[in-house]
Amino acid sequence: MKSRGIATITFAVIALGLLTVSTAFAYSAREVPNLGVIATAENSYYNNHGSYFQVLPNQQLPSHQPGVLSDYVDPRAVPPNTRIDVYAGPAGSGYSVQWTIPATTCEAGLITSVGYGPEASERSFVIILPVLEVSTSTPATICRGDLRSESPRGDRERDTHRNAR
Repeated sequence: MKSRGIATITFAVIALGLLTVSTAFAYSAREVPNLGVIATAENSYYNNHGSYFQVLPNQQLPSHQPGVLSDYVDPRAVPPNTRIDVYAGPAGSGYSVQWTIPATTCEAGLITSVGYGPEASERSFVIILPVLEVSTSTPATICRGDLRSESPRGDRERDTHRNAR
């Protein structure tokens, strides 16, 4: 009996931990970057170093860039679903900020990129990701945590059937 209680508690702790992580990921995946803060930090860095800094997804820095994200920009301005790409072309250098908001079963997603510098117009775009479709043997609407099955019979007939038992 004691081992069953420990197993139940262990399962609950793991489940809550996974729920917390998945909720945090779902929340951060819908955040958008603070383009004003990023632009200020990029311009300051460019004025001091002659180049722009790069940020990989999940707030990581490339191996050639020393330090941590907060050395370059306020980490709150660059959510984990965001990356900053840098470029150097014949017309000059610049950067683009790209972020992804994943599609759900209720809402379309977006991949958005905003370019800065001489190639800004070529590096700025929005791609709409289609709403996810869920295959199921029972028609259902799954939206914002709401699961409602549509019965081939009407609600009244279903309620009557339940009451007849």
